[in-house]
Amino acid sequence: MPLNLSRFRSDASVAPSMMTKSNVSVAVWVLALTTLITGTTESMAEFIPVQSYSMVNGSGTANFGSYDYFDTTYSGSGNKTAEGTIFNGSGLAQPSPAAMLSGGTGLLTDGVIATQNYSQTPGQYVGWKYIDPTITFNLAANSGVQGISVAVGLSPFVQSYVVDGNVVLGSGLVGPPAVFKLSINGGASTIYTPVASSVTGNSEILTILFPNLVVGDTFALTLERGPLLHDGIYYNNFYNGDPANHIGDPQFYLNAGQPNLEPWLMVSEVSFLSAVPEPSTWVMMIAGFAGLGLAAYRRKTKSAMAMT
Repeated sequence: MPLNLSRFRSDASVAPSMMTKSNVSVAVWVLALTTLITGTTESMAEFIPVQSYSMVNGSGTANFGSYDYFDTTYSGSGNKTAEGTIFNGSGLAQPSPAAMLSGGTGLLTDGVIATQNYSQTPGQYVGWKYIDPTITFNLAANSGVQGISVAVGLSPFVQSYVVDGNVVLGSGLVGPPAVFKLSINGGASTIYTPVASSVTGNSEILTILFPNLVVGDTFALTLERGPLLHDGIYYNNFYNGDPANHIGDPQFYLNAGQPNLEPWLMVSEVSFLSAVPEPSTWVMMIAGFAGLGLAAYRRKTKSAMAMT
């Protein structure tokens, strides 16, 4: 079951989509106390609405994917079923101009993190093969951003390869991005290494937090693929690094094996985090609420005594 993040998100063990209004309040207080204990405020971040985003559409069966990992709910202009990855005359992958999406929102900002594998719920992921997608997000003018979180899919060990006579567990050639490259309001790009926090065995959240509040309205985020994982290495060795032997995917060697990059990226959600209270602020807030509660209790007690 996916996690519904339309109101807030955390790494708490209770999925927000399962919460009622009453236990949402309880969860907020639990998270506040966790903030005080752990000294971190990331779990208490509010989320900034994304007005629109633009990008190249995902990849699919035309590039030997098991499914089409397109942004099928996208509300803007562009072909929502167009293949996002094409190849030039040298066989190198590049984004397809015919698959550009712009002016809308879709799967990446619907408030849902996919917790099942991309093969079980392909409609909850946008996936790109052999390219590093750049997604340009448009926020309200002068938005204050403290960080960015990206929920990505991970590969389970569901396939196997025979290497030197041995059966080796593999996966779906899907890996997380190694770095985020970010340009704000058209400025120079900065490279960030995200911090991962596990949600399930099928997905994880990658987050970058800025040391100071960043103000802007246009955030161009590039997700750069990481190095080949064990499945990609074994797959490449199985075909002896020879593109002519890659009958299953003739583009693998030039676009994954040779540059040492895992073929697929899978993303289900991108969130922009606003400024959050520091732990000391929470202490004062909780003390204030406690004082108000005590005052209300005393007033109620005095009122009850006056009526007896």
